[in-house]
Amino acid sequence: MSSVQPPGPGPPPQDSALSDVTDRAAIGSLILAFLSPISIYISGPIGLFTMLLTAGPTTHTPLTWLAPVFFWSLPFLVGVSSVSLARSCLRKSRRLSSSWVVAMTSLTFMGIFFLVGLLVTLHFLSGSGLLCRLFAPVP
Repeated sequence: MSSVQPPGPGPPPQDSALSDVTDRAAIGSLILAFLSPISIYISGPIGLFTMLLTAGPTTHTPLTWLAPVFFWSLPFLVGVSSVSLARSCLRKSRRLSSSWVVAMTSLTFMGIFFLVGLLVTLHFLSGSGLLCRLFAPVP
């Protein structure tokens, strides 16, 4: 009896296995990037309720900053997960491969969402007078 075996299906090469993992990570990152703005509908009512509890009838209180914190808490967690998946995918995949393009799309979408959210939050905080109090010159 010979110890030589006929060629058959063997384990897939390492590049293929790594490619599958990075493809899944890139797609997961893109899904989380699209879920991040949608998660505002979950955290929005909590942020509005916080605003009702922290704002006075005519002026804003020192606790007004809590409303944006509760409003952005869930989108922040989903967004950080998306960015971390995209970063790991970018490190593991070749430039301009399908995984790399999907991860860059995810990072671009999260960057746009971050800038819009930052501008909206700063507009809210400037309307509440909190930014004026933070950056006012000390007498």
